[in-house]
Formats: sequence, C-alpha cells, structure tokens
Amino acid sequence: MVLYTVIPIEDVLNEPGAPAAQAEVAWEGRRLLVEPLQGGVGRVVRLISTDPLDYLDPRWQPGAIVPWPGSREAVIAWLGSRGTAAPAGR
Repeated sequence: MVLYTVIPIEDVLNEPGAPAAQAEVAWEGRRLLVEPLQGGVGRVVRLISTDPLDYLDPRWQPGAIVPWPGSREAVIAWLGSRGTAAPAGR
C-alpha cells in the first residue's frame, strides 16, 4: 500500500501519545506558546504574531528559553543574562 501524505512518516506510524503541557503566554507584548521546564523557565514552541519582525528576533524562535510567567527569580535571571535591567513597573 502506498500512502501519499505531507505528514512525516514518523508521525504517521507512531501511536499518538500524551501531548506535552503547553501554555499560551504574553511576554514583552508578544503571544508565545511555551512548554514549561524546571527552574521557572519555559521553551518557546511557537510565536503567535502578525508582525514579521518578531519572527526575525532570536529571542522568540522555537527552542528559545524564556522565563515562566509568575516566576520572579527566573525573570530576574533571564534579564541579567541579557545584560539588561528589569523594567520599572513590571
């Protein structure tokens, strides 16, 4: 039998498993689909934006690590790693 599909063969033959936990979050004015990791951070799965310049920014590319919302320590560490100070009022 020949199967004509655009879906990768690995996805066709694998049995469906439990999807990874993901959440849609707002970060610096962008909507991101983020997979939570340990240590108060998350991995970007998808950027949801209508601005083409957002897709050129490496901070929002899939696989990038961002602080998990609500984790103050992770936000401070993330801002420190970028060499920037925390914005006032956030």
